[in-house]
Amino acid sequence: MKNLYLLFDKVDARLHYWLVRYSVILLRISLGAVFFGFGILKFFPNVSPAQSIATQTVGILSFGSVPGNVSMALIATLECGIGLSFITGKFLRIAVWLLLFELIGILSPLILLPSELFTGPFHAPNLLGQYVLKDVILVGAGMVIAATLRKSQEHIERGIDNDTFFIEAHNFKGEREDATIHHIPIPENVR
Repeated sequence: MKNLYLLFDKVDARLHYWLVRYSVILLRISLGAVFFGFGILKFFPNVSPAQSIATQTVGILSFGSVPGNVSMALIATLECGIGLSFITGKFLRIAVWLLLFELIGILSPLILLPSELFTGPFHAPNLLGQYVLKDVILVGAGMVIAATLRKSQEHIERGIDNDTFFIEAHNFKGEREDATIHHIPIPENVR
């Protein structure tokens, strides 16, 4: 039984190392693919399921100064640009800021147009509402990617260079366990 535990621990440690080294890269690329794919749809009229809510939202946010077809072209271009940046790893700092701007627009129908999103029984979200609500995941993914782009003050104080992705573990009391700090080199395309 002890040998089985040691084997499991060894496999688990290798898997953990692989996840630490590549999961943020895979998250970045997959988030880019999602944005690029949904952005492409918006270039074609009546293809994107979010077209009506997107044009209504832009209309409200721009006080009616941006026509629907222009707003869809702008959103499509923005989403494709963010997607390509995340896929290629180029201009990531700019893309993260554009993503913040985009996510404000994506999530604003929750406040501006709740009557369009929550028409189900007991004000449950309809399909369009679920489409918008799932974008909360995009916020979390964007935050993870943004967190890896800049070295924190703690990294500077500890002398950790820009080529290192810093991960630390905390015990159940919330105290840092220095023995579990890992310094994993970041591949060139993540920086």
